[in-house]
Amino acid sequence: MLIFSFCQSQIVSLYNWPGSPPGITKELPRNYQGCKGSQSWLVNLAPSDSREEKLRNYRAIFLTMISILFGISPTYAEDVPAFPHGFVHIIVDKPVARWYFFPTGNVPIKFGQKEYGFNLLASSGDPMPNGGVLCAMVEAGNVQLGTELIGRTLDGIIFSNTLKDKSSIETSLTNSINQMVGKPDAAKTATDLHGILGSVSTIVSLAAEERDFYLFSPDGEKLQVLPKESAKQSCIWLAEEMSNAPDGQETSIADDASDRIDNADLPQVTPQPLCQNGPSKCWTILKERVYWRPGSGKNGCLGQLRISNGTDIYTHAICTPQ
Repeated sequence: MLIFSFCQSQIVSLYNWPGSPPGITKELPRNYQGCKGSQSWLVNLAPSDSREEKLRNYRAIFLTMISILFGISPTYAEDVPAFPHGFVHIIVDKPVARWYFFPTGNVPIKFGQKEYGFNLLASSGDPMPNGGVLCAMVEAGNVQLGTELIGRTLDGIIFSNTLKDKSSIETSLTNSINQMVGKPDAAKTATDLHGILGSVSTIVSLAAEERDFYLFSPDGEKLQVLPKESAKQSCIWLAEEMSNAPDGQETSIADDASDRIDNADLPQVTPQPLCQNGPSKCWTILKERVYWRPGSGKNGCLGQLRISNGTDIYTHAICTPQ
Protein backbone atom coordinates (compact mmCIF):
# COMPACT_ATOMS: atom_id res chain seq x y z
CA MET A 1 0.00 0.00 0.00
CA LEU A 2 1.26 3.45 -0.87
CA ILE A 3 0.23 6.42 1.25
CA PHE A 4 0.34 9.87 -0.34
CA SER A 5 0.47 12.69 2.22
CA PHE A 6 -0.42 15.97 0.53
CA CYS A 7 0.12 19.31 2.25
CA GLN A 8 0.00 22.90 0.91
CA SER A 9 -0.11 21.89 -2.77
CA GLN A 10 2.94 19.65 -2.54
CA ILE A 11 3.40 15.95 -2.06
CA VAL A 12 5.41 16.02 1.13
CA SER A 13 5.73 12.32 1.78
CA LEU A 14 5.28 9.02 0.00
CA TYR A 15 5.31 5.88 2.11
CA ASN A 16 5.44 2.25 1.15
CA TRP A 17 3.62 0.40 3.91
CA PRO A 18 4.32 -3.35 3.95
CA GLY A 19 1.83 -6.05 4.73
CA SER A 20 -1.26 -4.50 3.10
CA PRO A 21 -3.43 -6.56 0.77
CA PRO A 22 -4.14 -5.22 -2.72
CA GLY A 23 -7.30 -3.18 -3.20
CA ILE A 24 -8.77 0.01 -1.78
CA THR A 25 -8.76 0.76 1.94
CA LYS A 26 -10.60 3.42 3.90
CA GLU A 27 -8.45 3.53 7.03
CA LEU A 28 -4.84 4.48 7.59
CA PRO A 29 -2.63 1.99 9.40
CA ARG A 30 -2.88 2.51 13.15
CA ASN A 31 0.72 3.68 13.47
CA TYR A 32 0.90 5.88 10.36
CA GLN A 33 1.67 9.56 11.00
CA GLY A 34 1.02 12.19 8.33
CA CYS A 35 2.10 15.81 8.43
CA LYS A 36 -0.03 18.23 10.43
CA GLY A 37 -2.99 19.50 8.42
CA SER A 38 -2.28 17.19 5.53
CA GLN A 39 -4.66 15.28 3.27
CA SER A 40 -3.72 11.66 2.75
CA TRP A 41 -4.61 9.24 -0.03
CA LEU A 42 -4.25 5.48 0.05
CA VAL A 43 -3.49 3.22 -2.89
CA ASN A 44 -3.22 -0.51 -2.25
CA LEU A 45 -1.07 -2.18 -4.88
CA ALA A 46 -0.97 -5.80 -5.93
CA PRO A 47 2.29 -7.75 -5.56
CA SER A 48 4.52 -6.71 -8.44
CA ASP A 49 6.42 -9.86 -9.29
CA SER A 50 5.50 -9.79 -12.97
CA ARG A 51 6.23 -7.05 -15.52
CA GLU A 52 2.48 -6.57 -16.13
CA GLU A 53 1.76 -6.04 -12.45
CA LYS A 54 4.63 -3.60 -12.11
CA LEU A 55 3.31 -1.53 -15.04
CA ARG A 56 -0.17 -1.54 -13.51
CA ASN A 57 1.22 -0.30 -10.22
CA TYR A 58 3.31 2.41 -11.88
CA ARG A 59 0.21 3.58 -13.72
CA ALA A 60 -1.75 3.78 -10.45
CA ILE A 61 1.02 5.84 -8.82
CA PHE A 62 1.27 8.15 -11.83
CA LEU A 63 -2.50 8.76 -12.01
CA THR A 64 -2.73 9.39 -8.28
CA MET A 65 0.04 12.01 -8.38
CA ILE A 66 -1.47 13.75 -11.41
CA SER A 67 -4.92 13.76 -9.78
CA ILE A 68 -3.56 15.27 -6.59
CA LEU A 69 -1.55 17.95 -8.38
CA PHE A 70 -4.58 19.03 -10.42
CA GLY A 71 -6.95 18.88 -7.46
CA ILE A 72 -8.96 15.92 -8.75
CA SER A 73 -9.69 13.16 -6.27
CA PRO A 74 -8.91 9.84 -8.01
CA THR A 75 -11.58 7.15 -7.96
CA TYR A 76 -9.25 4.61 -6.37
CA ALA A 77 -8.04 6.95 -3.63
CA GLU A 78 -9.99 8.43 -0.78
CA ASP A 79 -9.65 11.35 1.65
CA VAL A 80 -8.98 10.03 5.13
CA PRO A 81 -8.20 11.62 8.48
CA ALA A 82 -4.55 12.23 9.32
CA PHE A 83 -5.32 10.51 12.64
CA PRO A 84 -8.52 8.44 12.37
CA HIS A 85 -7.98 7.17 15.91
CA GLY A 86 -6.98 10.54 17.33
CA PHE A 87 -8.46 12.04 20.49
CA VAL A 88 -8.07 14.94 22.91
CA HIS A 89 -8.13 14.34 26.65
CA ILE A 90 -9.88 17.11 28.66
CA ILE A 91 -9.31 17.26 32.41
CA VAL A 92 -11.25 19.54 34.74
CA ASP A 93 -9.27 19.89 37.96
CA LYS A 94 -11.09 19.93 41.27
CA PRO A 95 -11.71 23.63 42.03
CA VAL A 96 -9.84 25.09 45.00
CA ALA A 97 -10.83 27.87 47.40
CA ARG A 98 -7.98 29.80 49.04
CA TRP A 99 -8.34 32.19 52.02
CA TYR A 100 -6.15 35.28 52.48
CA PHE A 101 -5.86 37.62 55.48
CA PHE A 102 -4.00 40.89 56.17
CA PRO A 103 -2.23 40.61 59.56
CA THR A 104 -0.20 43.78 58.89
CA GLY A 105 -2.95 45.58 57.03
CA ASN A 106 -1.42 45.63 53.55
CA VAL A 107 0.21 42.28 52.62
CA PRO A 108 -2.16 39.30 52.13
CA ILE A 109 -1.13 36.02 53.78
CA LYS A 110 -2.62 32.73 52.62
CA PHE A 111 -4.22 30.78 55.45
CA GLY A 112 -6.02 27.62 54.43
CA GLN A 113 -7.58 26.17 51.33
CA LYS A 114 -10.15 23.51 50.43
CA GLU A 115 -11.47 21.79 47.35
CA TYR A 116 -15.06 22.19 46.24
CA GLY A 117 -17.14 20.66 43.50
CA PHE A 118 -19.68 21.57 40.85
CA ASN A 119 -22.48 22.12 43.33
CA LEU A 120 -22.98 25.09 45.68
CA LEU A 121 -21.11 25.02 48.97
CA ALA A 122 -21.20 27.74 51.65
CA SER A 123 -17.93 28.04 53.54
CA SER A 124 -16.05 30.54 55.68
CA GLY A 125 -12.79 28.64 56.00
CA ASP A 126 -10.78 28.46 59.22
CA PRO A 127 -10.37 31.55 61.43
CA MET A 128 -6.88 33.01 61.49
CA PRO A 129 -5.25 34.03 64.76
CA ASN A 130 -3.89 37.57 64.53
CA GLY A 131 -5.43 37.76 61.08
CA GLY A 132 -5.82 41.54 61.10
CA VAL A 133 -4.33 44.68 62.59
CA LEU A 134 -4.80 44.48 66.40
CA CYS A 135 -7.13 41.50 65.84
CA ALA A 136 -6.91 38.42 68.08
CA MET A 137 -8.94 36.31 65.63
CA VAL A 138 -10.47 36.88 62.20
CA GLU A 139 -12.94 34.61 60.45
CA ALA A 140 -13.95 35.27 56.86
CA GLY A 141 -17.58 35.76 56.00
CA ASN A 142 -19.50 32.90 54.39
CA VAL A 143 -18.90 32.57 50.66
CA GLN A 144 -20.98 30.54 48.20
CA LEU A 145 -18.43 28.43 46.36
CA GLY A 146 -19.23 26.96 42.96
CA THR A 147 -21.47 29.75 41.63
CA GLU A 148 -19.21 30.08 38.60
CA LEU A 149 -19.49 26.35 37.81
CA ILE A 150 -22.97 25.14 38.66
CA GLY A 151 -25.18 24.44 35.65
CA ARG A 152 -22.33 25.01 33.17
CA THR A 153 -21.57 22.81 30.19
CA LEU A 154 -18.01 21.70 29.52
CA ASP A 155 -17.79 24.55 27.00
CA GLY A 156 -18.90 27.00 29.69
CA ILE A 157 -16.27 25.68 32.10
CA ILE A 158 -13.43 25.91 29.56
CA PHE A 159 -14.44 29.21 27.96
CA SER A 160 -15.73 30.93 31.09
CA ASN A 161 -16.40 34.64 31.44
CA THR A 162 -13.32 34.84 33.67
CA LEU A 163 -11.09 34.45 30.61
CA LYS A 164 -10.61 37.56 28.51
CA ASP A 165 -8.59 35.95 25.69
CA LYS A 166 -9.82 32.51 24.60
CA SER A 167 -8.23 32.40 21.14
CA SER A 168 -5.31 30.12 22.06
CA ILE A 169 -7.67 27.49 23.45
CA GLU A 170 -9.92 27.65 20.37
CA THR A 171 -6.97 27.38 18.00
CA SER A 172 -5.39 24.39 19.79
CA LEU A 173 -8.64 22.41 19.96
CA THR A 174 -9.87 23.31 16.47
CA ASN A 175 -6.57 22.23 14.92
CA SER A 176 -6.78 18.94 16.80
CA ILE A 177 -10.34 18.06 15.80
CA ASN A 178 -9.52 18.72 12.15
CA GLN A 179 -6.85 16.04 12.33
CA MET A 180 -9.61 13.61 13.30
CA VAL A 181 -11.76 14.27 10.22
CA GLY A 182 -10.85 13.41 6.64
CA LYS A 183 -13.56 14.63 4.28
CA PRO A 184 -12.98 18.16 2.92
CA ASP A 185 -16.63 19.06 3.43
CA ALA A 186 -16.41 17.86 7.04
CA ALA A 187 -13.78 20.41 8.12
CA LYS A 188 -14.59 21.73 11.58
CA THR A 189 -14.66 25.32 12.82
CA ALA A 190 -14.61 26.92 16.27
CA THR A 191 -18.41 27.01 16.06
CA ASP A 192 -18.47 23.22 15.67
CA LEU A 193 -16.10 22.94 18.62
CA HIS A 194 -18.33 25.03 20.90
CA GLY A 195 -21.36 23.09 19.74
CA ILE A 196 -19.98 19.70 20.76
CA LEU A 197 -18.43 20.93 24.03
CA GLY A 198 -21.71 22.67 24.84
CA SER A 199 -23.65 19.41 25.00
CA VAL A 200 -26.21 19.53 27.82
CA SER A 201 -25.15 16.03 28.86
CA THR A 202 -21.84 17.46 30.11
CA ILE A 203 -23.75 19.46 32.77
CA VAL A 204 -25.01 16.19 34.25
CA SER A 205 -21.55 14.61 34.05
CA LEU A 206 -19.87 17.53 35.81
CA ALA A 207 -22.54 17.63 38.54
CA ALA A 208 -21.77 13.94 39.12
CA GLU A 209 -18.09 14.88 39.62
CA GLU A 210 -16.98 13.32 36.32
CA ARG A 211 -13.97 15.42 35.37
CA ASP A 212 -12.19 13.32 32.68
CA PHE A 213 -13.57 13.83 29.16
CA TYR A 214 -12.52 12.59 25.72
CA LEU A 215 -13.10 14.47 22.47
CA PHE A 216 -12.94 12.19 19.41
CA SER A 217 -14.52 11.28 16.08
CA PRO A 218 -15.96 7.76 15.81
CA ASP A 219 -16.33 7.92 12.00
CA GLY A 220 -13.89 10.57 10.75
CA GLU A 221 -16.72 13.05 10.30
CA LYS A 222 -18.82 13.56 13.43
CA LEU A 223 -17.44 14.58 16.81
CA GLN A 224 -18.26 13.32 20.26
CA VAL A 225 -17.29 14.35 23.77
CA LEU A 226 -17.93 11.86 26.55
CA PRO A 227 -16.78 11.30 30.13
CA LYS A 228 -14.19 8.58 30.57
CA GLU A 229 -16.40 5.60 31.42
CA SER A 230 -18.96 6.41 28.71
CA ALA A 231 -16.17 6.88 26.16
CA LYS A 232 -14.75 3.45 27.05
CA GLN A 233 -18.09 1.79 26.36
CA SER A 234 -18.81 3.82 23.24
CA CYS A 235 -15.59 3.28 21.29
CA ILE A 236 -13.45 0.13 21.34
CA TRP A 237 -10.28 1.67 19.93
CA LEU A 238 -10.52 4.64 22.32
CA ALA A 239 -10.86 2.30 25.30
CA GLU A 240 -7.54 0.75 24.26
CA GLU A 241 -5.70 4.04 23.70
CA MET A 242 -7.19 6.56 26.15
CA SER A 243 -4.44 5.96 28.72
CA ASN A 244 -1.84 7.21 26.23
CA ALA A 245 -0.45 10.61 27.19
CA PRO A 246 0.58 13.34 24.72
CA ASP A 247 4.30 13.60 24.03
CA GLY A 248 4.59 17.40 24.27
CA GLN A 249 5.24 19.64 27.26
CA GLU A 250 2.38 21.23 29.18
CA THR A 251 2.22 25.04 29.12
CA SER A 252 -0.29 27.60 30.31
CA ILE A 253 -2.22 29.10 27.38
CA ALA A 254 -4.76 31.16 29.34
CA ASP A 255 -4.57 32.69 32.79
CA ASP A 256 -7.06 35.26 34.02
CA ALA A 257 -8.99 36.55 37.00
CA SER A 258 -12.39 38.14 37.46
CA ASP A 259 -13.01 41.61 38.86
CA ARG A 260 -13.34 41.92 42.61
CA ILE A 261 -16.68 40.66 43.95
CA ASP A 262 -17.65 42.16 47.31
CA ASN A 263 -19.03 39.69 49.84
CA ALA A 264 -22.25 40.68 51.63
CA ASP A 265 -21.35 38.55 54.67
CA LEU A 266 -18.85 40.49 56.79
CA PRO A 267 -15.97 38.88 58.72
CA GLN A 268 -16.25 37.85 62.36
CA VAL A 269 -13.54 39.73 64.27
CA THR A 270 -12.28 39.34 67.85
CA PRO A 271 -10.19 42.37 68.93
CA GLN A 272 -7.00 42.22 70.96
CA PRO A 273 -7.34 43.25 74.62
CA LEU A 274 -8.02 46.96 75.06
CA CYS A 275 -8.99 47.21 71.38
CA GLN A 276 -12.29 47.57 69.56
CA ASN A 277 -13.61 46.54 66.16
CA GLY A 278 -12.83 48.80 63.26
CA PRO A 279 -13.61 48.59 59.53
CA SER A 280 -13.65 45.13 57.97
CA LYS A 281 -14.54 43.73 54.57
CA CYS A 282 -14.43 40.52 52.57
CA TRP A 283 -14.24 39.98 48.81
CA THR A 284 -13.60 37.20 46.32
CA ILE A 285 -11.79 36.90 42.98
CA LEU A 286 -12.51 34.02 40.59
CA LYS A 287 -9.53 32.57 38.76
CA GLU A 288 -9.07 30.24 35.81
CA ARG A 289 -5.93 28.86 34.25
CA VAL A 290 -5.93 26.60 31.18
CA TYR A 291 -3.03 24.31 30.29
CA TRP A 292 -2.36 22.68 26.92
CA ARG A 293 -0.08 19.70 26.35
CA PRO A 294 0.23 19.03 22.61
CA GLY A 295 0.49 15.55 21.17
CA SER A 296 1.93 14.37 17.86
CA GLY A 297 -0.82 11.76 17.60
CA LYS A 298 1.61 8.89 17.15
CA ASN A 299 -0.05 7.08 20.08
CA GLY A 300 -3.50 8.45 19.27
CA CYS A 301 -3.41 11.40 21.69
CA LEU A 302 -3.49 14.75 19.89
CA GLY A 303 -3.34 16.78 23.07
CA GLN A 304 -4.46 17.25 26.65
CA LEU A 305 -6.40 20.28 27.89
CA ARG A 306 -6.47 20.89 31.63
CA ILE A 307 -8.70 23.48 33.28
CA SER A 308 -7.93 24.76 36.76
CA ASN A 309 -10.60 26.91 38.47
CA GLY A 310 -10.41 28.52 41.85
CA THR A 311 -11.76 31.17 44.20
CA ASP A 312 -9.53 33.49 46.23
CA ILE A 313 -11.26 34.91 49.32
CA TYR A 314 -9.73 38.02 50.89
CA THR A 315 -10.59 39.22 54.39
CA HIS A 316 -9.36 42.60 55.61
CA ALA A 317 -9.98 43.53 59.23
CA ILE A 318 -8.66 46.34 61.44
CA CYS A 319 -9.19 46.94 65.13
CA THR A 320 -8.32 50.17 66.94
CA PRO A 321 -7.23 50.98 70.47
CA GLN A 322 -10.08 51.86 72.84
